[in-house]
Amino acid sequence: MTAEETPHKFPRVLLEVLIALALLGLGLYGLSLAVPQRPYLGNPAAALAQVPIRVLAAPNVPVIALFMASLAAVVTGAVWFVLRLIHQIFFRPVVARRVWREAIFVAAFVISLAWLQLNEAFSLLFAAALLVGLILLEVFLNIRERDE
Repeated sequence: MTAEETPHKFPRVLLEVLIALALLGLGLYGLSLAVPQRPYLGNPAAALAQVPIRVLAAPNVPVIALFMASLAAVVTGAVWFVLRLIHQIFFRPVVARRVWREAIFVAAFVISLAWLQLNEAFSLLFAAALLVGLILLEVFLNIRERDE
């Protein structure tokens, strides 16, 4: 077989870029639908037990779900490019599973903060504790992968 006859292999990175761009596009489209409808839960809850009742009684639960899912898609797609660049520069060889996992962790962090803000329960102390927890989880997962 000569060089011209060998089949061209579809690069895996290109597939990941297409997935990240699709997430960005779908997320931005979803946000363009959800944000004008103003996902809002009303007055802040006085007690923690009131939160599930307020969420289920809110008339715009589908809008809130669309907003959260779209925000997750946008953040995952956008952060993937930054994390891929960081891994390309500092952590060779690049492990795609680790880059996607970290992008999903960042999206989970952003969604958690958005949810707390919708409930008007956001605090910097809780955000810092959540961030430390996600960082520790990622460190432990990296240690586990290295040992295998």
